[in-house]
Amino acid sequence: MVGTGLKSAPALTGAWRAARRRLTCQTLVSKASSGASSRILGQLHELDLSNNDLKELEEAAIVTAKPSLTYLDVSRNEISSISHDSIVGLATQSYSGDGENKITQFTQKSWQHIFDQLQQPYGIINLAENPLVCGCDMAWIVLNKTYLALFTDTTTCASGERVIFLDPNIFTLMCPHV
Repeated sequence: MVGTGLKSAPALTGAWRAARRRLTCQTLVSKASSGASSRILGQLHELDLSNNDLKELEEAAIVTAKPSLTYLDVSRNEISSISHDSIVGLATQSYSGDGENKITQFTQKSWQHIFDQLQQPYGIINLAENPLVCGCDMAWIVLNKTYLALFTDTTTCASGERVIFLDPNIFTLMCPHV
């Protein structure tokens, strides 16, 4: 598939397994920048972009025609920022693996749509091994039990505290904009 411009992508719909076929990051990015992302990804269910030296996810980097993506792995990259609407098409109760990157902050503008797509009771976001700064910019998550429940218990702040155990009362007292 490498070097073919994803001409065989329509055959990859359904329960596509990243272990069997590898969608290269370079091809995905070049197609996404041309506005063809949703046509290419179609009804993709699983996408593994781990270990690709990605630095950021720009707006509309990963877009499917409808919410069909149940497994997304962008772990073990160099991602430090995620733009607003960079990931569109996560199915309810999906898994998003964003661990082992350089993500430090959760701005509501950039992340809320991702959290809204995942939903509970079985949606999961794994941000383990990121240098997360758990300050007031995270209050919108900590004060929302539904969002907080999406985190794995291995996701920690840079200080070592587990995100799922952050105290909402502290954020209410310490963050004036809440």
